[in-house]
Amino acid sequence: MQLENLTYDIALTIRQAQVYGISVQRFTTDTFASAYGTHFQLNTNLAERDDFMLFADVIAPPSGRTGIYDCPDPTAGPAACELVAAQELQSGYHISDLCIPKTETPPCDHASLDITFQRPNPDAYIRADGLSTVY
Repeated sequence: MQLENLTYDIALTIRQAQVYGISVQRFTTDTFASAYGTHFQLNTNLAERDDFMLFADVIAPPSGRTGIYDCPDPTAGPAACELVAAQELQSGYHISDLCIPKTETPPCDHASLDITFQRPNPDAYIRADGLSTVY
């Protein structure tokens, strides 16, 4: 039952990113055009809890927004990052692998996975390992 609840939490977070992304949810007082997404990070230290994040793609390097979760200075707090909300995996569950089923077969060996949504398109953009390649 706990695994089922966790699955629903992940699905609802991805759905929330989709709703925010296509409905132009405001992230800060002046940012309406950001994409929203969900970020998953593979954690090799099983002593630490895994988490996944809902984020707004607002940090734009010179080449434009990346479509991935950016946090240039984690010690500066949430204001320096794109974090909207983080959720820890509970009850001893952890992320053991990150795959993109359409293009790969396990093991996939990705360190991170970002699923973003940008208005007006309701389709997901999936990026692995912080690369700009869209699946």
